Amino acid sequence: MKKAKSNNIVVMDCDLQHNPNYIIKMWKKFNGSEYDIIIANRFSNQKILGNLGFIRSFVSLSTITLINLIFGKKTQDPLSGFFLFKKNILLKFEKSFFLNGYKILFDIIYNGKTNLVIGHQDIKFNKRKYEKSKFNLRIIVIFLRQLIY
Repeated sequence: MKKAKSNNIVVMDCDLQHNPNYIIKMWKKFNGSEYDIIIANRFSNQKILGNLGFIRSFVSLSTITLINLIFGKKTQDPLSGFFLFKKNILLKFEKSFFLNGYKILFDIIYNGKTNLVIGHQDIKFNKRKYEKSKFNLRIIVIFLRQLIY
Protein backbone atom coordinates (compact mmCIF):
# COMPACT_ATOMS: atom_id res chain seq x y z
CA MET A 1 0.00 0.00 0.00
CA LYS A 2 2.87 2.37 0.73
CA LYS A 3 4.04 2.02 -2.87
CA ALA A 4 0.62 2.83 -4.35
CA LYS A 5 0.73 5.92 -6.56
CA SER A 6 -2.78 7.03 -5.65
CA ASN A 7 -3.63 8.89 -2.47
CA ASN A 8 -6.67 6.64 -2.06
CA ILE A 9 -6.64 2.88 -1.56
CA VAL A 10 -9.31 0.22 -1.95
CA VAL A 11 -8.87 -2.99 0.02
CA MET A 12 -11.03 -5.90 -1.07
CA ASP A 13 -10.72 -9.56 -0.10
CA CYS A 14 -10.01 -11.65 -3.17
CA ASP A 15 -12.51 -14.46 -2.49
CA LEU A 16 -15.20 -12.76 -4.63
CA GLN A 17 -17.61 -12.37 -1.71
CA HIS A 18 -17.53 -8.61 -2.35
CA ASN A 19 -18.99 -7.27 -5.58
CA PRO A 20 -16.51 -4.81 -7.14
CA ASN A 21 -19.44 -2.76 -8.47
CA TYR A 22 -19.73 -1.30 -4.97
CA ILE A 23 -16.41 0.49 -5.47
CA ILE A 24 -18.17 3.11 -7.60
CA LYS A 25 -20.78 3.75 -4.91
CA MET A 26 -18.09 3.92 -2.25
CA TRP A 27 -16.04 6.33 -4.35
CA LYS A 28 -19.05 8.63 -4.88
CA LYS A 29 -19.50 8.88 -1.10
CA PHE A 30 -15.75 9.29 -0.51
CA ASN A 31 -14.61 11.65 -3.26
CA GLY A 32 -14.72 15.28 -2.20
CA SER A 33 -16.15 14.41 1.21
CA GLU A 34 -14.67 14.68 4.69
CA TYR A 35 -14.60 10.89 5.08
CA ASP A 36 -11.26 9.28 5.90
CA ILE A 37 -12.65 5.85 5.16
CA ILE A 38 -15.72 4.19 3.62
CA ILE A 39 -16.44 0.69 4.88
CA ALA A 40 -18.50 -1.90 3.03
CA ASN A 41 -20.95 -3.01 5.70
CA ARG A 42 -22.01 -6.68 5.59
CA PHE A 43 -24.50 -6.32 8.43
CA SER A 44 -26.92 -3.52 7.56
CA ASN A 45 -30.53 -4.64 7.74
CA GLN A 46 -30.06 -8.37 8.04
CA LYS A 47 -27.98 -10.34 10.51
CA ILE A 48 -27.06 -13.11 8.08
CA LEU A 49 -26.21 -11.75 4.66
CA GLY A 50 -25.33 -13.55 1.49
CA ASN A 51 -24.00 -16.97 2.29
CA LEU A 52 -21.96 -16.29 5.37
CA GLY A 53 -23.98 -18.91 7.23
CA PHE A 54 -25.32 -18.92 10.76
CA ILE A 55 -22.13 -19.90 12.60
CA ARG A 56 -19.85 -17.45 10.77
CA SER A 57 -22.45 -14.69 11.15
CA PHE A 58 -22.79 -15.46 14.85
CA VAL A 59 -19.01 -15.42 15.34
CA SER A 60 -18.60 -12.18 13.36
CA LEU A 61 -21.46 -10.40 15.10
CA SER A 62 -20.29 -11.61 18.53
CA THR A 63 -16.77 -10.39 17.81
CA ILE A 64 -18.08 -7.02 16.61
CA THR A 65 -20.16 -6.71 19.79
CA LEU A 66 -17.08 -7.51 21.89
CA ILE A 67 -15.01 -4.94 20.00
CA ASN A 68 -17.72 -2.31 20.51
CA LEU A 69 -17.91 -3.05 24.23
CA ILE A 70 -14.15 -2.93 24.76
CA PHE A 71 -13.12 -0.13 22.40
CA GLY A 72 -16.32 1.78 21.69
CA LYS A 73 -18.36 1.63 18.53
CA LYS A 74 -16.67 3.43 15.65
CA THR A 75 -18.26 1.50 12.81
CA GLN A 76 -20.91 -1.08 12.07
CA ASP A 77 -18.40 -3.56 10.63
CA PRO A 78 -14.81 -3.21 11.92
CA LEU A 79 -14.00 -6.66 10.50
CA SER A 80 -14.94 -5.89 6.90
CA GLY A 81 -12.49 -6.96 4.24
CA PHE A 82 -13.67 -4.27 1.82
CA PHE A 83 -12.99 -0.57 2.36
CA LEU A 84 -11.70 2.62 0.74
CA PHE A 85 -9.42 4.98 2.64
CA LYS A 86 -6.87 7.77 2.45
CA LYS A 87 -3.32 6.48 2.09
CA ASN A 88 -1.94 9.17 4.41
CA ILE A 89 -3.69 7.44 7.34
CA LEU A 90 -1.55 4.39 6.71
CA LEU A 91 1.65 6.38 6.29
CA LYS A 92 1.13 8.75 9.21
CA PHE A 93 0.03 6.16 11.79
CA GLU A 94 1.92 3.04 10.65
CA LYS A 95 4.05 2.95 13.81
CA SER A 96 0.87 2.60 15.90
CA PHE A 97 -0.39 -0.45 13.97
CA PHE A 98 -0.08 -4.04 15.14
CA LEU A 99 0.83 -5.03 11.54
CA ASN A 100 0.75 -8.78 12.22
CA GLY A 101 -2.97 -9.11 12.68
CA TYR A 102 -5.74 -10.73 10.77
CA LYS A 103 -7.87 -7.66 10.16
CA ILE A 104 -6.12 -4.57 8.78
CA LEU A 105 -9.30 -2.49 9.00
CA PHE A 106 -9.51 -3.12 12.74
CA ASP A 107 -5.86 -2.01 13.02
CA ILE A 108 -6.49 1.19 11.06
CA ILE A 109 -9.62 2.11 13.02
CA TYR A 110 -8.47 1.35 16.55
CA ASN A 111 -4.67 1.80 16.48
CA GLY A 112 -4.28 4.78 14.17
CA LYS A 113 -5.85 8.21 13.97
CA THR A 114 -8.31 8.63 16.83
CA ASN A 115 -10.89 10.83 15.16
CA LEU A 116 -11.46 9.08 11.84
CA VAL A 117 -14.49 10.20 9.87
CA ILE A 118 -16.08 6.91 8.82
CA GLY A 119 -18.79 6.35 6.24
CA HIS A 120 -20.54 3.14 5.27
CA GLN A 121 -21.77 1.44 2.14
CA ASP A 122 -24.26 -1.34 2.76
CA ILE A 123 -23.49 -4.37 0.61
CA LYS A 124 -24.84 -7.80 -0.12
CA PHE A 125 -22.18 -10.29 0.93
CA ASN A 126 -21.92 -13.08 -1.66
CA LYS A 127 -21.20 -16.75 -1.35
CA ARG A 128 -17.49 -17.59 -1.48
CA LYS A 129 -16.63 -18.78 -5.01
CA TYR A 130 -13.10 -20.06 -4.48
CA GLU A 131 -11.03 -21.49 -1.68
CA LYS A 132 -12.16 -21.92 1.90
CA SER A 133 -12.15 -19.53 4.80
CA LYS A 134 -8.84 -19.19 6.62
CA PHE A 135 -10.80 -18.76 9.86
CA ASN A 136 -9.47 -21.29 12.36
CA LEU A 137 -7.95 -21.49 15.86
CA ARG A 138 -4.66 -19.96 14.65
CA ILE A 139 -6.52 -16.93 13.26
CA ILE A 140 -8.46 -16.59 16.52
CA VAL A 141 -5.19 -16.52 18.49
CA ILE A 142 -3.69 -13.92 16.14
CA PHE A 143 -6.80 -11.77 16.43
CA LEU A 144 -6.80 -12.06 20.24
CA ARG A 145 -3.19 -10.88 20.23
CA GLN A 146 -4.26 -7.98 18.02
CA LEU A 147 -7.09 -7.10 20.45
CA ILE A 148 -4.68 -7.13 23.39
CA TYR A 149 -2.21 -4.94 21.47
